Amino acid sequence: MFAHNLKIAFRNLRKYKTQNIISIIGLAVGFVCFAFSALWIRYEMSYDSFHPKADRIYRVHLSPNKWDTAASNSPEVLETTPYPLVNWLKSNFPEIEDASGIRVGTGEKIKMLYLDYSFCKIFDLPIPEDFFIEGRNEIPTAVIPELYNEETIKILKEDYPNFNYDVQMTIPRWQANTNIQFNVAFPTHDISTIRLLMRAWSFNYFDTYIHTCK
Repeated sequence: MFAHNLKIAFRNLRKYKTQNIISIIGLAVGFVCFAFSALWIRYEMSYDSFHPKADRIYRVHLSPNKWDTAASNSPEVLETTPYPLVNWLKSNFPEIEDASGIRVGTGEKIKMLYLDYSFCKIFDLPIPEDFFIEGRNEIPTAVIPELYNEETIKILKEDYPNFNYDVQMTIPRWQANTNIQFNVAFPTHDISTIRLLMRAWSFNYFDTYIHTCK
C-alpha cells in the first residue's frame, strides 16, 4: 500500500512539474524565513538579559506634558527624563531599591556614557564608589571597557585633542545585545554642563533606570 501511494506521488510530481517546483520552493523559502524570524525575535528578546538583576531593572518613560501642545498631540511616551526624577522616585516609592539617571553622548566614532554610582549598583558595574567622589582628582577621570581600550584611547587622542581625562581603569565589556552601548564612561559630576542639567526638572536629557526590590 505504501509503495503504491509513493508511486502515485512520484507520478503526480512528474505530471505537474512546474506547479510542484513552485510549491516546493515556496515551502522552502517559508521555512527559511520562519527560521530567520525566530532567531531574530529570540535575539531581540535577549537584550540586556545577561545582567544579574535583569528581571528587576526597568527604564522609566514619561507621558507627554499636557501643557505642551506639540507633545500632547503625540501618542508616544517620552523616553528621556529629568534627573531630579531619580531622587523623587526613590523617596516616594519604597518598592524601588535604587534609581539612576545616565546621559549617553554619541560621537562620530565613540559612544560616551555619563553615569553615577547608583547605575553601577543596578547593573553590577565594577567601578568603585570613590571614583564618583566630586573633586577627588585634579584631572577628571574616566573608565573604558576592555577590548575598547587601545582603540578608544587612540580615537580620543586623534579626534579630541583637548580631551583632558585620566583613564584610570578598564572594566569588563558588556555583551553586544545591550541597549546601553558605550566606549568610555565618565562620572556625571565631572561635566559642568551636565551638573547644571541635573538640577532642573525642565530638561529631559537623561535615561532613568530603576531597580525594584525582590
